Amino acid sequence: MATPTPDATPGFWLRDTLDPEGHTVAGFVPVGYPFYARILNPVGVEGFGSEPRRLAWSEAAASVGAPVYPWMQWHETVLAAGGALPREWTSPAMGDLDQVRARALVEVLEQHTRTPEECFFAQWDGYAPVTGNNGLVTFPPDREMKILAGPLSDGAQPTGSPGSSGMEHPSGAHGGRRPLYWWPQDRAWCMGQDIYARSVLLGVSGPCLKDLFAHPDLDIFSVRLSDAVNPEDD
Repeated sequence: MATPTPDATPGFWLRDTLDPEGHTVAGFVPVGYPFYARILNPVGVEGFGSEPRRLAWSEAAASVGAPVYPWMQWHETVLAAGGALPREWTSPAMGDLDQVRARALVEVLEQHTRTPEECFFAQWDGYAPVTGNNGLVTFPPDREMKILAGPLSDGAQPTGSPGSSGMEHPSGAHGGRRPLYWWPQDRAWCMGQDIYARSVLLGVSGPCLKDLFAHPDLDIFSVRLSDAVNPEDD
């Protein structure tokens, strides 16, 4: 599990390069990367054992006639189903990257940085407990973040209670959340999301983008830095 840094200094770079308004992709990942992408959390399908099976959100949307495009929203999928959304479906997790998607990202991103063992993470202070007295950094849109450090693989681990499935359940139960932001020491890429997001945003190189699209566990779309990012708490 990632641990708090001695001070919040590693977070200043990211804070200072994000659009302070927090309304576009540039509010969550910095300017300067050749390409940007959005990766969607999956739909959970209950009734297949102790943990929900995962169904790609784009596949679920297509199956009920909802639009499939880079900025698709969950409420569009619900509306398209006309009240007939499968009862076993659970909505994509919000404010937390699904664990299967997180592991897939680790597999790809570690190949596209010189410093996979030296990475930084930021977690919203409201997703306590994150212990340590290293101060807070305010990221757009007005989120107080605790800065953590560790190898890239730590990004796939919840910062709260261990054992999270990464899925959102009807009961609202959750066993900890993965960090909202990831970036390596060499800043070769950056990932960010908001507490009201059912997806994550990345700034990456061309080769990295190609490998992300090739991974079978990632539901991914290309986006633009200027694209609007709306809260997904619907």
